[in-house]
Amino acid sequence: MIPAGPRHIVSLTPTTTETVFALGAGDRLAGRTDFDDYPPAAKAVPAVASYTSVDVEKIVGLGADLVLAGGNHFNDPTAIAKLRSLGIPVLVLYAPDVMTVLHDIDLVGAAVGEAAAAGTLTTALSADLRAVAQAQAPVGTDLVAFSLVMSACGSVVDADAVVEAARRVGATTFCDLTQAAGWMPLADERRLVRGA
Repeated sequence: MIPAGPRHIVSLTPTTTETVFALGAGDRLAGRTDFDDYPPAAKAVPAVASYTSVDVEKIVGLGADLVLAGGNHFNDPTAIAKLRSLGIPVLVLYAPDVMTVLHDIDLVGAAVGEAAAAGTLTTALSADLRAVAQAQAPVGTDLVAFSLVMSACGSVVDADAVVEAARRVGATTFCDLTQAAGWMPLADERRLVRGA
């Protein structure tokens, strides 16, 4: 059970750290990952996790009353289970597309006691998405190629979001041409054959 208005929030993904700050609850953030650098104030929060590990003992020592974790194996499921077994509420989030990102913002808002701020933010982001879609003339048969460099904390989710954004403005992606399931590694030689 998530307490009303948790005071010691731990974020185990850069995205949830940014969301907590965007909702006005950054002053209640007690722990973050060592990759969280935005907003700049996040750097002052103690690091309790890296891309490869979660320091359960440190999280317990901070008196965490809510942990925001990444799903789809972004955070170690064993660490999540351990935190839960110690009675610490853990909200696991995973957004494979833009609409789920908006839903996750609402979930975080409800969990941290900032539902109104979350609603305001998702409404503004939805309006921005509509404005972008309306402002962009469909690119028709133009082919959109993009390259993502996987950082130490990168994930396939990043690529799925880029593919979705391209499709929202009517672009054709390599994935569409090859019937790939959203993203795929593509050798340079194959890009040249496709004319990108």
